[in-house]
This record gives sequence, C-alpha cells and structure tokens, in this order.
Amino acid sequence: MKAREMLKISVNLLFHLIICSILLSSMEPAYANGDISVESIWIDTDEESQRLMFAQFIGDEWQDESLIYETANAMTSLALGTGISGEKLIVWTEQKRLKTELMYMTASKVDGALKWTQAATFSNKGHENFSASIVYDSTGTAWVFWASTSEDFSDIVLRRFDGSWGEAEQVHTKNSVPDIKPRASITESGDVLVDWVSYDFQVGDYVNRSRQYRIAARSDDQITKLLLDKVQPNNVQLPPNMYTGAQALMHFPTNQMIQSVLYKQGSVIN
Repeated sequence: MKAREMLKISVNLLFHLIICSILLSSMEPAYANGDISVESIWIDTDEESQRLMFAQFIGDEWQDESLIYETANAMTSLALGTGISGEKLIVWTEQKRLKTELMYMTASKVDGALKWTQAATFSNKGHENFSASIVYDSTGTAWVFWASTSEDFSDIVLRRFDGSWGEAEQVHTKNSVPDIKPRASITESGDVLVDWVSYDFQVGDYVNRSRQYRIAARSDDQITKLLLDKVQPNNVQLPPNMYTGAQALMHFPTNQMIQSVLYKQGSVIN
C-alpha cells in the first residue's frame, strides 16, 4: 500500500513538472520564438553627432528604439542582415577624413536579448567604399557586396564570412567604367545572386549586370525553408519618433531571399 502511494505521488509530481515546463516555454522572449517580423535601422543626427538607431517590430507594434553607435563622422548606406542562427550584421559607410570606409557591428543573443559588439572597420580599400548589401545563404555564410573605388572607377567587391572573414575579392573582370549599386539576394534554388549597374560606353548609359554564385552545400529542406520564410515587404510603417522625411532601412529577418528594403514615409524607394 505504501508503494502504491509513493507511485501516485511520483506520477502527480511528474505531471506538475510537465505543466510548469510548458508554461515556462511559452514565456520565452519573443525573439527566441521568431515573432519579430520587421527590424529597422536609421541614422539620427544633430549638429554634434550622428547616431545609428535600431528598433524591432514585435506583435503589432514597434518597440522602443535603441542607440547602438554614435560618431562625429558622417554615415550613410546602411545594410543589415540576419543569419540562420539569429546573429546580426550591420555594415555602413562612414566618412574618415579624405576617404570613406565601411564599418560594421555584429550582434548575438545573450539571455534572450541582442548584444552588439563594438564598431570596427570592415574595409578601407582604396579611396571610397559605399553601397553595401548583405545576404546569408542556406549554409549560414554571410555575403557582403559593395562598391569600392581603388583608382579611377568603382568596382563591385565581396567578402564572405564562414567562421572568419575572407579577403576582399572582385566580383567582375577589371574594367575602365564605374560599377555601382550592388544588390544581393538568394535565388529560389538557393544560390547567391548579386545585381549591379555598370556604365556601357557603346550604349551611352548604365546597364544591368549580374553574377550568380552556386551554393553546393545545401539540402532540399534548407531550400524549402527559404521559400517558406519569404516575406513580402509591403505596407510597412516607419518606426515612430522619426523626423519628417527620414529614411529607414526595413529589415525582414525571416526573409532570407531579400532581407532589406529602404523606406521613406512608408514607401519603398529601392
């Protein structure tokens, strides 16, 4: 009889432990549950400094924005990407005396919240570095494309992160025309695609160029996830407390195909 009572107590205790576990799991941070549908970064400025701001849209409202970087230098050309494990990468252009450099910061989850690293130089190649574009492939590798001017004209260059940052590599054959405005995306087959515009003297105007990088180390499940996670960036309102006419980069963490779109007063401008 005593053994039966002990068994009954053990079963009841196990039942309550299971219920508590379920309740606790439902109280995890929204980020861990993948409930963040949109993120935004923008530059706030005054006479003394420029500030890089970050905000997340959770549920049905924007959360309070946070200041993640401040400098006396001019900033432009923001880019933001999210890896398959939730890690963040921000790249931007910053004026450093007589040249422009690419700067970057990364963030990872610590106790359910994002923790940002200190800003560091991503590229000081040549004289100018601008128009960065970020995408993560299905293997978790980060791809950063940008335009860099080393001599007379700008070229499209690339760096990849797969455990560590590789050296900058040129995307196209060296030419004597400006190549600008790279835009990275993931194709429906899971490959990395970069589009840009290049000046064509025969046409007398800029023409579209592209290059596709095949991602061999991927599975059908990974490709299926990319397609299922595709979010259409439509009808997104800018975060509150932004000045009139402000531009913000709207970022869609679950859309691995095209992660970021530049908005102005709720309208897509690129």
